[in-house]
Parts: sequence; C-alpha cells; structure tokens
Amino acid sequence: MDAWKDVVASDQRAVYLGQWTNWSRDCILGATLALTKRDGNLVISFAAFFATLVAMRIWRIICLCCH
Repeated sequence: MDAWKDVVASDQRAVYLGQWTNWSRDCILGATLALTKRDGNLVISFAAFFATLVAMRIWRIICLCCH
C-alpha cells in the first residue's frame, strides 16, 4: 500500500488528503481529517445545520419541562 496515493499537488506542494494521525498529540487527540476546500465547506455546513436542529430540539424539551 502506498501511503501517499491520495496526495494532491496544490500550489506546487504535496498535500495528503484523508484520515491520518498526528502522533505528537496521541492517537485520540491527534486524529485528523484533511479535506479539499469544497469537501471541508460541506462538512462545516452540515455541522452547522445539525447543531441548529439539535439546539431547536433541546429548547423544545426545556420549554416542555418548564411548562
């Protein structure tokens, strides 16, 4: 297996895309996901949408409990 098979040349620099581990921060805290700008924007958009839905549901549960 070639560890650099997903490398993309961007601005004359090799950038590894995918999941990898930054061993200087341990295996849990060092878990890293490198994405393209487009994919990163999709992940951020989904996370914002999901957080909004969760917050709305929690607010409804709090209102129900207070009622």
